[in-house]
Amino acid sequence: MKNKIKIWTKTIIAAFILLSMNLFDQTGEAADVPKGLPRSGDIIPAFSVPVPKNKTYRAYLMLEKSGVFQPAEMDVKLLIIEVLNVY
Repeated sequence: MKNKIKIWTKTIIAAFILLSMNLFDQTGEAADVPKGLPRSGDIIPAFSVPVPKNKTYRAYLMLEKSGVFQPAEMDVKLLIIEVLNVY
């Protein structure tokens, strides 16, 4: 009976060590980014978005036309794009 307890104890300890090594080995580097998402240093490809219908929003974005536009068309020095609900 004592042998079985020792074997189970060693098995549980070994399983815990292996699990801990696997969990703490996750580095979270760019290699972990799913395929298709931009990585650090990537250039975002051109894309189009709809022009807001609200005149105030269009004025804020310095857009005069309706339909769609590309962010590259905006006359700005810095453009921050916030991506929500990726994960």
